Amino acid sequence: MARAAAIDAKGRRPFVYGALVTFSALYYYRPEDFIPGLNYIPMARIAGVIGAVALIFGMMGGGNAKIPRAVKYRWLLLFQIAMCVPFAIWRGGAFTPVFEKYDKGVIVAMMISMAVVTVRELRRVLWIQVSAVFCSGKRSGSTVPRAAQGLVC
Repeated sequence: MARAAAIDAKGRRPFVYGALVTFSALYYYRPEDFIPGLNYIPMARIAGVIGAVALIFGMMGGGNAKIPRAVKYRWLLLFQIAMCVPFAIWRGGAFTPVFEKYDKGVIVAMMISMAVVTVRELRRVLWIQVSAVFCSGKRSGSTVPRAAQGLVC
């Protein structure tokens, strides 16, 4: 009981963690690559929006939401990069990486820092990433080490 109370005292946010797991699974496994018809639905983007909304509500309802310094620096860097987009030689080429790639990393870093409380949760998120990379490598036909050739994804 004391351990469960300690986890609750750390500010556990199960909805934010569920959104993080959903986003990670959809972003890394990419089901639209091997299920026909799903490529028209931006599932990872929808999960990212749900994650961002969950993060906002989790911060508003959590009370003691302390943002780590590294996440604050990432937000400041995103703001700086966004302010430089209008002054770029090729604005479209500068806009796309900032608002379609880098902003996802900032939101996911903030979700991880706010939602992952225990080592078990961190292992689950890392396992999703590692297994997705392994399975996508196996689907693409790349060479797999001999010890792992018996595994089927």
